[in-house]
Amino acid sequence: MFREKIPNKSFRRYITVWMLIFAFIIIILFGIFLFIFRNFQQNIRSKAYRRNTHIAGTLFDDSIAESES
Repeated sequence: MFREKIPNKSFRRYITVWMLIFAFIIIILFGIFLFIFRNFQQNIRSKAYRRNTHIAGTLFDDSIAESES
């Protein structure tokens, strides 16, 4: 009676394979998301760095021009 409720081995193997496939898909998608997010974050940081160095350079040039005059 109890044996009838247990699915056969091929069905268990089928479920196990599909669970592994879905787990790998989720891991791959998470890795792609992290890669895109890290590139996006790095792009924002580099733009901010360039903008800040430009502002600092402009302020420095202005202060030198004022001190010379």
